[in-house]
Amino acid sequence: MTALSPREARLAFALLKLQQRRLAAALKRFEPFIDQEPGDKNTARLGEARLGKVAKTEPVEKPVVADRDAFTKHVAALWSTEVEQVEQVRPAFERKLLGEMQARGCAVDENGEVVPGIRFETSTPQQRFYPEDGAEDLLTVIDAEDLPTVDGVDWRQLLPVRPVAGES
Repeated sequence: MTALSPREARLAFALLKLQQRRLAAALKRFEPFIDQEPGDKNTARLGEARLGKVAKTEPVEKPVVADRDAFTKHVAALWSTEVEQVEQVRPAFERKLLGEMQARGCAVDENGEVVPGIRFETSTPQQRFYPEDGAEDLLTVIDAEDLPTVDGVDWRQLLPVRPVAGES
């Protein structure tokens, strides 16, 4: 990589973050039209070239501390060194115990004790993209007519789009 000054790196970072915000806003506009259920994977194509798979993740249920006091009292009774003097479970131990409960699928510790103050929440499915090998190379050959017309979206600001014949 070319050596950059901190000033140049900050500029590049800021410009890319601005572009990322623009892209994130554009992505949000398209997600409602993708029409996928959790677990679905569909191929995205640019003409006949496969870009990759667009998928919606499955919701994942995981434990979260719902009643901090009950959880802290339980941990204090069984693992007193894992509770800080301010009556707070150490974050590293909480992550460990929640991870173990997630693996078990229930709010029970390694001794079979029910851990009070825990409930399981389900995550929101996320839209994902799994690119094919070489898909990024296709970004250099996008023609404007390959892209859908969308009010308020100027593809030339988001992608390296080749102009339509006769445009500049």
